[in-house]
Amino acid sequence: MRFWVFLMGLLFTQASTAQTFDHNHRGFAEFLGNFVSDSGVDYAALASRKPALEAYVLQLATVTTQDFNRDQQIAFWVNAYNALTVKLILDEKQPKSIMELDGGKVWDTRKYNIAGKLRTLNDIEHKMARPLTDGRVHAVLNCASKGCPPLLATPLVGENIESQLNKAATRWVKLNAFTRTENSVAVNQIFQWFADDFAKWQTPSIQGLEPKETAALRFIGAFGPAGLAEELATEGITVSYAKYDWSLNQK
Repeated sequence: MRFWVFLMGLLFTQASTAQTFDHNHRGFAEFLGNFVSDSGVDYAALASRKPALEAYVLQLATVTTQDFNRDQQIAFWVNAYNALTVKLILDEKQPKSIMELDGGKVWDTRKYNIAGKLRTLNDIEHKMARPLTDGRVHAVLNCASKGCPPLLATPLVGENIESQLNKAATRWVKLNAFTRTENSVAVNQIFQWFADDFAKWQTPSIQGLEPKETAALRFIGAFGPAGLAEELATEGITVSYAKYDWSLNQK
């Protein structure tokens, strides 16, 4: 009898957590305020609001996510990654590059209590966020570097995630997903590092290009302005990978 009472209590607690958690992530939104834009992050201004960020991160520690739907889970893990990354930069007094921390291995060396378990940033990105969707997830994850798609000015929320991912992908293409010179296109190295995430954009193939190069151009074309997709599918176009800029994404 006691076991069943315990079990029912546990199930009720989990269901209650899923229902009461703020899937609009207002705490993170209020912290970010107006200090994040396409041009970068105003870390100096955010430093004065650090207690609000710490309070939000503390909320993430005890959440039970298995009862969240897919949209809610994507928003949760992406926002957790971004919030922890901003906190890391503030904790370290704004280094010139995140690569200066822990010998460039900060994604594996630091652990955070998120959803009841100690996790690294790589755990959150590769084990939790990426498996839930496709290459668009890279448009919403930010590693505090200029090479990344710029940090979202507002966090993801727990509904209509597809439209949010599409909007973020469009923004990324507009800002720093690629540069073009005549028939040569230099794409962000994210397309090279995480080629498997963009696999669904590998077809139809573009003559003369490897599948991952085709995927990069098809993705860029899909979320770019009208006519760009046709321009990037031109025979004889070449693809290279732009050197990633690890300098801090500050204003």
